[in-house]
Amino acid sequence: MRLDAANLGGFLWARAALGLASAVGAGFAFGRGWPLLGLLATAVAAALLWRAIRRERRRARWSARLATHPAGEGGAHPQPAPGRDPGEAFAAATRLIDEAPRAMLLIDSEGGVAFANHSARVLLERDPAGRPLTASLRDPALVEALAAASPRAEIDIARHGPAARLIQAWVRPIPPGAVSPPAPAPKLKALVVMEDVTAARREAEIRTEFVANVSHELKTPLAAIQGLAETLQGSAREDPEAQARFLRLIAAQTGRMTRLVEDLLSLRRIETDEHVPPRRIEDLGAILDEALSVVRPLAEERGIRVEADDFSACPPIYGDRDQLAQLFVNLLDNAVKYGGKPGGPPVRLKALGLREGNPRLVGAAVQDRGPGFEDHERARLTERFYRVSAASSKAKGGTGLGLAIVKHIVNRHRGVLEIDGAPGKGARFAVWLPTAPATPQPPAKPAAQLVGGAAKAGAGARAGA
Repeated sequence: MRLDAANLGGFLWARAALGLASAVGAGFAFGRGWPLLGLLATAVAAALLWRAIRRERRRARWSARLATHPAGEGGAHPQPAPGRDPGEAFAAATRLIDEAPRAMLLIDSEGGVAFANHSARVLLERDPAGRPLTASLRDPALVEALAAASPRAEIDIARHGPAARLIQAWVRPIPPGAVSPPAPAPKLKALVVMEDVTAARREAEIRTEFVANVSHELKTPLAAIQGLAETLQGSAREDPEAQARFLRLIAAQTGRMTRLVEDLLSLRRIETDEHVPPRRIEDLGAILDEALSVVRPLAEERGIRVEADDFSACPPIYGDRDQLAQLFVNLLDNAVKYGGKPGGPPVRLKALGLREGNPRLVGAAVQDRGPGFEDHERARLTERFYRVSAASSKAKGGTGLGLAIVKHIVNRHRGVLEIDGAPGKGARFAVWLPTAPATPQPPAKPAAQLVGGAAKAGAGARAGA
C-alpha cells in the first residue's frame, strides 16, 4: 500500500480511532467489568481502518492505469497503448476509405500517392498509387498547396483532352503519427478529396447556351410565319393559290423550328453525358446496317446511290448504340443531301479496319463526290450553326447542328474524327472508335427507333448544317 498527502489524514484518523477504542475497551473491560463493550469498540475501530486501506488500494490501481494510458490534450480520451503494428493501422484506414463514395488520395511527405481508393481510380482512369501525384494531376495550385507545411486548400482542377473535365479538390493535412504506412515508406502528409463537377458546371453552361441559341435561330422562322399569317389575313384572303403557297411555306418553317429544337435537345443530352465514356460492348456492323436502312430510302427518293463495304469482320466496340446510329445517320444524310447527285457517283460507307499506329481503334468513313470545302473551313465544320452555304443548308432543311452532334458523340466515345476534303473533290468523314473484347451482350433496342426523326427531316447538313 502507498500513502500520500491525499489519504494520509484518513489513515491516521483510523489509527487514532483504533487506539482510542482499544484504550476505552481496556478501561471498561478491566476497570468496570464491561468486557462486551470493550470488544464492540475495538471491532468498530478495526472496521474503520479496513475501509481506509481498501480506499487506498483503489486509488493505487487508478494511478497505475493513468500512468500507462496518459490523457490527451485538454483531457481527451486516453491514447492507444504503444506497440500497435503500423501496418495493421494503415491497412484498416485504407479499407475504410476505399468504400467512400468520393475520390480520396493519401499523399506522403515526398509528394507521392500512398493510396488511392476505388472512386479515385475510376475518376482518374488509372491507379496512381506508388507514383508522384503530378503523374496523374498536373495542377500548379494543387502542387503548391501540398508543398505547404500544413496543406489546406480548395481547388478547381481542369483536365484537358477529348472530353474536358472539371474536378473540385479539397486538401487537408494528416496529423503526424495519426496513420502512416510501415517503414521505410514515407510518412503521410495530406488527404486529397476529389469530386467530378463537370456535369453540374456543364449543365449550367448548356442551359445558358441553349436559351441563347434557340432565341437566335428561331427569330427567322418565327418572323417568316408571322409575315405569312398576316398576308393570309390581308391581301391573300380571297386568293386560293396564294393561300396554298403560303400555307406550304408556313409548314416548311414550322418543320424547320421542330428540327432545330429536336437537334438542340439531342446535343444537350450528348454534351451532358460527354464526360462518361460508354462501357457497353456493341457490334459496329449491326449499327451501320441500321443507319443505312434509315438513309437509303431518302437517297432513293433523290436518285442517289449509297454503297457500303462489308463490316461483318469488324471487331466489337465500346459504344452507345443509339448515339452511334445517330452519328452515322447524320454523316450519311449530309452526304446524300450535299454530296450526291442523281445518277452521279455513289455515296460510300467504307470499312477502314484497325488504325495504323493504334490498333485499339477501328474505323468507318462516309465519302462523297460533292462540292467539298476550303482548307480554312475545315476547323469550323463542327461548330454549332456553322454552314459552308447557309442558303443551301436552310433550303434543304438543315439546322447547322449535325456535325456538332457528330463531334460530341465521338468525344464521348474517346474516339477520333478525321475530316478531309477539297473544293470540287468531295468530302470524307472518318470515325475511329475504341475496340472491345468479344463478350456476349444482351440485345439492345434497334437504333432505327430513335433516329426515325432524322429519316423524315434529315439530321443536319454538310458543314454542320
